[in-house]
Amino acid sequence: MPTPSSAPWRDAEGNPISLQSWVEQVVVDKNHGALKERLGLRGQVTGLGTYLIYVRFEQGGQLIALRPRHVRVIKAPAG
Repeated sequence: MPTPSSAPWRDAEGNPISLQSWVEQVVVDKNHGALKERLGLRGQVTGLGTYLIYVRFEQGGQLIALRPRHVRVIKAPAG
């Protein structure tokens, strides 16, 4: 498992992705779980795998494994 300093978890814009951060799906790639239906939807990172991140999306509450480059880090929703 990569260490935090060598972690491959960078979003589509090169920003680091950390556990509990909020992300938005910005790429469609049906072969890797990034479906068109979730494009633009927000979710929270609940797990970090070797090459995947695990995101629980607000809409539907689905837990999806995605490649980090399929999302971009966003500010946490207010509330």
